[in-house]
Amino acid sequence: MSNTLYEQLPSEVLRTGQRCEFKSGDVLFVERATPLLSFFVEHGCVRLVVQPVEGKELVLYRARDGELIAEDHLVRNSNDFTAIADKKTVVVSVNRQVLLAHVTSNYRALMVYLSLLNNRNEQLRTNFQRLALPKATDKVLHLLRSLTPDNKATDLTGRLKTLASDLNMTHETMYRALRTLEERQVISRDKGWVRVLR
Repeated sequence: MSNTLYEQLPSEVLRTGQRCEFKSGDVLFVERATPLLSFFVEHGCVRLVVQPVEGKELVLYRARDGELIAEDHLVRNSNDFTAIADKKTVVVSVNRQVLLAHVTSNYRALMVYLSLLNNRNEQLRTNFQRLALPKATDKVLHLLRSLTPDNKATDLTGRLKTLASDLNMTHETMYRALRTLEERQVISRDKGWVRVLR
């Protein structure tokens, strides 16, 4: 597991942990519940969502291999969202209070934790800026630019439905936006590969 915070956890924290396997669609925790555990993704993917609006969930972000899920749970007494396994996922859960005690008593762990919070806040800010854009093409282009730095091509094979969900749109709307951007020569596509041209 590549997460630096996880790698430096002492044995007394790890002893409180349990390795759990979740199937796609399984719920790890729900909104407004009191967090008793902290979760690290060993492998797989967990999406963090807010309560559905008109039956459609809003994806805040996805936690992937090596990441701590919902970093702010260490310092909050309630969940602000629901965590759902995106696919078969294995997580390691540790006692929240034991982990908090370790982080607040260990300078290096505290710095890593603060960095995690900062990175997640930046990610959420970018995601909300993207969702506030008025047009589907604007949202898709904003996302593609974040996925393809320096205009390098990126492989989106098998990812379009997930990315559409991240943008709070149907995959049909996503496909139409990609086609429009290609027709305007803003992007180029070759099978599953996409490159931003300008």
